Amino acid sequence: MILTPDFDLTRENTLGLKSTARLVARIEDASVISALLDASERHGLPLRILGGGSNVVLRESVEAVVGLMRIAGRRLVEQTATHNIVEAGAGENWHDFVAWTLRSGFPGLENLAGIPGTVGAAPVQNIGAYGVQLSDYFLSLTAFDTRERKLCEFDRDSCGFGYRNSRFKSDPERYVILSVTLELPKCWKPDCGYAGLGRLGADTTADKVMAHVLALRGAKLPDWRRLGNAGSFFTTLWSALHMPIASKGRRAIRSPTAA
Repeated sequence: MILTPDFDLTRENTLGLKSTARLVARIEDASVISALLDASERHGLPLRILGGGSNVVLRESVEAVVGLMRIAGRRLVEQTATHNIVEAGAGENWHDFVAWTLRSGFPGLENLAGIPGTVGAAPVQNIGAYGVQLSDYFLSLTAFDTRERKLCEFDRDSCGFGYRNSRFKSDPERYVILSVTLELPKCWKPDCGYAGLGRLGADTTADKVMAHVLALRGAKLPDWRRLGNAGSFFTTLWSALHMPIASKGRRAIRSPTAA
């Protein structure tokens, strides 16, 4: 593990806020997390995990050991009689993963296309859009328990999913999500009940649903690469304005499983 001091996080958050972290390392496999915890204790700094940076408001100076989630990998785990079981590393870009599932012939996530962030952050917020939420297709995840210092598995029932909520959001200091496994139905039907999608009709394709979702999102929000934004407003900004570590006139960073 390489710890880089005074690391510039400006390009690591979709708001494009100027920010520098005291120490930063890339997390490319689970073994790095134990080393980061040791570094956190050694330097007397908290550990913070940063994914795509789409749900954070950063301080100009982040006094922490920051782990950039970069665990990669996408694969078909199993095909049952009814479902395609797919898995992705927590550092995978969420939209890229959705696009990969459709290219691979595994529809189901198309309504969730275009949401900024990483796969690992998706269960934390139980992301949702256009009538679909992650928990609809969730099977399990692997996480690192920073309190017990061990790997653990969570099924759907043990994640405590709610509307834009989960046990990982309620207890943000404890778990670092490493991979997520989803079950996508072989007998696929489009979910076009949400306003703006009804015109597609029952005989539409998953690719057309994704294209329409991306067009709708593009009409509502600018591309964060051109004009910084958080990707959503109703719970994202509430969190940013009410974070315990935020103080008047300062910027903060959520932890440890930020988007």
